[in-house]
Amino acid sequence: MTVQVSALGRTRIAAEAAFAVDESGTPANFVDLPIVENSGTFVPLTDHLEPELQQQYLHSYAASKMVLAKKSSTLALTTYLAGTGAPQDGNNAWSTTWALGRLLAALMGAAYQGTPQAAATAVTAGSTTTSVNVTAGHGNTLGAPGGAYAVRIQSTGLYEAREILSCTANAVVPKVAHSAAPVTGEPIIWATTFGLTNNLAGFLSTLQFLIEGAESGDEYVGLGMQGTMSIDITQGQIAKLSAQLTGASWARTSTLSLAAATITDFSPIAHMTSELILGTGTITASQTRNLVSHSSSTWTPGLANLPVTSPEGPASSGIIGWKRARGRAITGQVQVYDDSATNWITADTNRTDLSLFQQVGMTTSGIVLLSAPTIQLSVVPPRTPANDLYGFLVSWAGRNDEAIASPSTDVQRSAFRVHIF
Repeated sequence: MTVQVSALGRTRIAAEAAFAVDESGTPANFVDLPIVENSGTFVPLTDHLEPELQQQYLHSYAASKMVLAKKSSTLALTTYLAGTGAPQDGNNAWSTTWALGRLLAALMGAAYQGTPQAAATAVTAGSTTTSVNVTAGHGNTLGAPGGAYAVRIQSTGLYEAREILSCTANAVVPKVAHSAAPVTGEPIIWATTFGLTNNLAGFLSTLQFLIEGAESGDEYVGLGMQGTMSIDITQGQIAKLSAQLTGASWARTSTLSLAAATITDFSPIAHMTSELILGTGTITASQTRNLVSHSSSTWTPGLANLPVTSPEGPASSGIIGWKRARGRAITGQVQVYDDSATNWITADTNRTDLSLFQQVGMTTSGIVLLSAPTIQLSVVPPRTPANDLYGFLVSWAGRNDEAIASPSTDVQRSAFRVHIF
């Protein structure tokens, strides 16, 4: 044995096939999750119960060995809110080895991916800023209300990502208009969309993590894991996502040997060439693009999970699954410079319905679109200087999407969505 640096060396993730049933014997079920160096902390826990037998001597505790009882674990990590680097052009098979996709699908609970077609998607003739005509048959097979696409705007060379209000076989209608009409022949890419589950019928899906350090024997598997997440999109920095997970149980594994990670579908994005768009009122038709200049924005998902406890829980967990707790799904703040385009005080006084769309990255190397489709201001915006410039700190709280007519899925109802290209 040698003394090693105390840091995780490799973190792999799997979507559990059965709750808290150890899959570490099949490493192929796991894919590498790229986490920030020194951000990973795994803590395996076992309750030790003291029988407290009657003793004849002061400190003897004769025949009173502690009993091993309930297991649990925690894992905190930070990864990158990254694009895939190879976005869906309409003709690609979706990746099955995308680690961030597995993490978001479990934590948020609902996901949508369209059906790839026989050719790549392109803009067709007659498109406008508020209705984009696409390759025949692609509009409602790759797109769906609440989903998202991005199209290259010829005048800028940048991709503008938009959430879909409605679609037909040959056209998509964005919730917010484009800055210019897409030109015939320009490429269109499609997002994987993650939304919040209602989880009314069953338990939340869960994850397993293979955790490895450099020290011999520093190998664990976290079982039955669910958790919460936070988002960091600081201007000028790489967009990050932090997860705080709780496991129903854990196990030691000696089948691993620390080796180089295999990272796929991973393209980090600097929060620079990006835009924040505000919608006003319930969106029933594509709205004018209202670009909000801002110095910072925060997005705070309000996820909370409840363990369903029962003594038959596997792996000494005492848990048979997780349920999503009630609560406000998403809140946030935006530091804006003025109120010339939007009168924030009036919007707060009138309890005006608004919507926010934060695009991070505008090239095919990586795009993430955050969506809060229906929000209300939650604090009277105080006058707060931004870098010594006049401004407002606007606080908001989200509700389920009220723009999509007759929503039929959790993704379409969701108060918060993450679209990744």
